[in-house]
Amino acid sequence: MKLIQLFLVLIFTSQSILSLATPTFKIKSSPAWKTKIKFDPQAQAHKNEGSVSYLLLDWQDNEITKEYNYRYCMSLNDEDAVQSNSQLYFTFDPSYEELYINTIKIYRNGKVINKLSRDKIELMRNEKNVERYIYDGSYSAVCILEDVQVGDILEYEYTLKGANPIFKNHFYNYHSQAFSSRIQHMYYQMLLPEHKKFQVKKLFGGVEPMQSTKNGMQSISWNLKNVAPIFTDEDSPSWYDAYPASEISSFQDWNEVRSFMQDLYPMDVVCPKITHFISKKKFSADEEGVIQIIRFVQDEIRYLAMSNGVNSHKPHHPEKVFEQRFGDCKDKSYLLSYMLKEIGVEAWPAIVNTKARRYVDRYVPSPFAFNHVIVKINWKGKSYWVDPTYNNQKGGMDQLQNPLYGKALVIDKDKTIWEKIPENQISKVVINENFWFTDSISKIRYEVVSKFSGQIANTRRGWNLGNSMAENKDVYLDYCTRYYENMNWKHDSALIFRDNQKENTFTIIEKYEIESLWEHRGADSLELYSSYFPYNMYEFMNSTNDKVRNAPLHITHPIDVELKINLHFPKHKQVAFVEEKDSVVNDMFKFHFDVSNNRLSNFVTLTYKYKSLQDHVPVEKLKAYYKDYNRVSDKCEYPVQWGMDADPKFKIFGPAVFMAVLLIIALFFLIRKLYNWDTIPEHQFGPVQETIGGWLALVALGLYVTPISIVYLIYDSGYFSQAVWDGFITQYGNQPFLAGGFYFFELLYNLATIFFAIFLIVLMHQKRTTFPKLYIYFRVIVLVGLFADNILGAEIIGSDAIDKKELTRSIVGAAIWIPYMMKSQRVKETFVKRLGKNKTQPEKTEELQASEELV
Repeated sequence: MKLIQLFLVLIFTSQSILSLATPTFKIKSSPAWKTKIKFDPQAQAHKNEGSVSYLLLDWQDNEITKEYNYRYCMSLNDEDAVQSNSQLYFTFDPSYEELYINTIKIYRNGKVINKLSRDKIELMRNEKNVERYIYDGSYSAVCILEDVQVGDILEYEYTLKGANPIFKNHFYNYHSQAFSSRIQHMYYQMLLPEHKKFQVKKLFGGVEPMQSTKNGMQSISWNLKNVAPIFTDEDSPSWYDAYPASEISSFQDWNEVRSFMQDLYPMDVVCPKITHFISKKKFSADEEGVIQIIRFVQDEIRYLAMSNGVNSHKPHHPEKVFEQRFGDCKDKSYLLSYMLKEIGVEAWPAIVNTKARRYVDRYVPSPFAFNHVIVKINWKGKSYWVDPTYNNQKGGMDQLQNPLYGKALVIDKDKTIWEKIPENQISKVVINENFWFTDSISKIRYEVVSKFSGQIANTRRGWNLGNSMAENKDVYLDYCTRYYENMNWKHDSALIFRDNQKENTFTIIEKYEIESLWEHRGADSLELYSSYFPYNMYEFMNSTNDKVRNAPLHITHPIDVELKINLHFPKHKQVAFVEEKDSVVNDMFKFHFDVSNNRLSNFVTLTYKYKSLQDHVPVEKLKAYYKDYNRVSDKCEYPVQWGMDADPKFKIFGPAVFMAVLLIIALFFLIRKLYNWDTIPEHQFGPVQETIGGWLALVALGLYVTPISIVYLIYDSGYFSQAVWDGFITQYGNQPFLAGGFYFFELLYNLATIFFAIFLIVLMHQKRTTFPKLYIYFRVIVLVGLFADNILGAEIIGSDAIDKKELTRSIVGAAIWIPYMMKSQRVKETFVKRLGKNKTQPEKTEELQASEELV
């Protein structure tokens, strides 16, 4: 007998396992408890309703038997409707639901065609959310309908039996009361036990239900007819909803919701493997330990949701998540809270709504008001909010960016229901674009340096480091060529990423070459022009083509952008531009535009600053916003002219030539005197160096390059151009002569440098004993001259661009070569010749001469 009982138990168990492994469905008639709702298949659909006319939506729930019935009746008006409605999907979760297909019919020319056949239905696992790493364990019974024609009326009905056991005796439903298509008849009913308490809440203009009690049951129903379609505007905030609805919930208040959630997240669980891991890694409650645990959960526990059945709301055990190294937001938040608790840091899971955000409390109390779980941390008297599903976040506790979810229900023992999540996010973007021009026909060097700080650094880090370099370069180049054509990467390594993880900044460097930017204004015009765009700022500004709208407009927030476009022109070129400033400030954003000219270095700077002030534009302020946005748009294309008026024919400026000639004459007499200066060599005995070798070769190279580079500088700066000197009168207002005097100083300084460098080259090749000292004087004078040039430029013409690169190079060169000239043995052995003697040894003394005569 016992063997028979054991055999029966094994059969029952194997059948149960088989039924769980292979979900199925049944064909069954419509439930007897539901209210019969009729529709007329001969009724004419409204004209111009589109592809599908919905004749009836009939949804009825029975919370007593846990059965949920759905019935659809629709007219297929064209080929698109036939194409999209000839495949029916009946979705269910086999872990707690049973599927009963009740009806599939087609009405055609007064006839009813039955399309419900088990042989025509296949069962398959759903994979619609796989790309989002979500597996909910649901299946669909798929029915491919045959012989469906335009003009047919399709009716189908199915019932789901069973409810998620995680909610026990609780229930909830969200009833939408309008869609983007017209509904001729919409009926919804919910049956409840007679004494069951519940709440009904209208949302966004929803309709009050009809309520009655009969036969020991409560009935809540909506009977809506000729429901007009509602169309939403694009680019609306995530929290905005235009569709009227009603909610029904058995939860009485938010405290009951929190109590329900606390049972799902017990913090007194035992996880020996996690405890051992924390001990092995020596995590502690200091900043480093807290950050390491946060980064471990964010970066090493990958996101993957297995949310079927009770795990739709209940997280998996922390030990399991730790071992399998994956989990969804619930799992990762539970694990993070537990690990922080293990090192003595207070932390709790907190439920939020990523769409409704700060308006989450507008819904009826229910766990379904939330769609995400994060963690609240109390550390050293401060509160921090961490989203464990984020990755690529860097920096310390001060760099933690609170997620922008507005409000949270923390699963703790506190009496406070809602906690506001402070907005501490810093999304700072600093962009510097530089264009270097040689002339109007040569290639243009174009470089972009973008530095991202705060939350946007996390985002850009993930985007760029998650793709291959080839893919990134293709995307960047494609984006840039929308505004500047005929451009390409300067070289293979022209895209560079610099990741400062300690400060949580991410910098992108782009280097391009542009074939040509200048264009003629007309067929007969000699003028050239080009326009420049702050296109790297466009992605942070929000507008829409939908100017007639009933919904608020979404704005990227928070964001703070500073973008500069520097146009570097040759110094002898005068380019037409207009200095200007403008600002736009309103409740949504503030914008500043500035055009300035650095006359010393001859480059124009376009400065754009944009900062968002809130996340949306209210409907009543849209008109003013569009007006201000257009003002901003007008400043986002800046034309520059380089043509006949801006680039006049070269004409010699006589005073500059005269001053140059006088200087050359004075230099001639000075150099002649220095040439006749002579000193006794320090190296008087022993071998000498016959060639300029060793480190002296670098000194020689520097002397050769100096005259060539300065000659080009004088040409490029236009020191002898009449147009340049005339420009001082218009450019420097009441002090043209002072500015002109500074320009004369630069000219004379550069000429003196050229001739003195040539003089040193001569002395070097003659190996004169005076070369080391004169080279030291040369280095000191050049360094002093550079300092004077920068200081005078700032004081006289208002230049704010100190040439740090040139100053640094000159200081470093002096620091190296001056001691080298003073201490080097090679220098002493090389420069041993004196003027007119050409001897490498000292003169004979009287004693030495007498000795030679005696011999």
